[in-house]
Amino acid sequence: MLQWFTDWSQIAINFIALPTAVASVALLLRNLLANRSKQRRLNEFNPYLDVLPNFEEVFKRLCVLMDDYLDDSAEIHLDNIGLDQELTIPWFLDYFKKKYETHKGMIINYRGLVIDPDAELIKPLIRGGSSDVLPQDDSNISAASVFNAWTNLGRFKSDFHQNHDVNAQLTEYKVPLIIHGVLLNRAHLFLGFTELRKVGSSDKHKIFGANKPYIYMKYDAKNSVATQHYFTFFREWFEYYYANGRKERSAN
Repeated sequence: MLQWFTDWSQIAINFIALPTAVASVALLLRNLLANRSKQRRLNEFNPYLDVLPNFEEVFKRLCVLMDDYLDDSAEIHLDNIGLDQELTIPWFLDYFKKKYETHKGMIINYRGLVIDPDAELIKPLIRGGSSDVLPQDDSNISAASVFNAWTNLGRFKSDFHQNHDVNAQLTEYKVPLIIHGVLLNRAHLFLGFTELRKVGSSDKHKIFGANKPYIYMKYDAKNSVATQHYFTFFREWFEYYYANGRKERSAN
């Protein structure tokens, strides 16, 4: 008799607990469906969307993509909205030189934007532009890197002056840009955002880039309107600044 009562008591307890269990399962399923829905919406936005932690990782991804293009004997067209070009110019030009040894017929066109370190609106934002900012608080963007970029470009042009299939150009801009990044063959976009930061105890602002995250997007005909917009606005702003900037700099 006692056993019978115990068994039915357990059944009753289980019956009472059943709605809670069902509710928990329902909540779990709802969360799973919500997550799948979010992922589906993300994929609809761009199935190739990715985030890279810094420009070093961007360059690694670009090298893989450019290798594939070169192996298929395809041309490479790079449009780069840069800051001081501290990393971009040396890394890209070194890549081009090395690849030329094994791909003599390669066609490469590199166009880059770089800051004008003397411009009124840019000079205070870069390293050394404000005397009352401590070195550890200062920008990671410098005039020295800009001058080095021009020097490296000059050497590269000298090395390839007889090869009209390998071209590299720089243009300086005078107004701070909130975006930077690289567009490869109008199909691969690496988009970064220039950080403006109030530094130290002063009221000065400085710009920072390169060691910040980048968004990667791949373009195809099925991309969403939003993805197409990002490609269009990067491409058109690049063309505007490239057409209206200074395309040479005297030795410093």
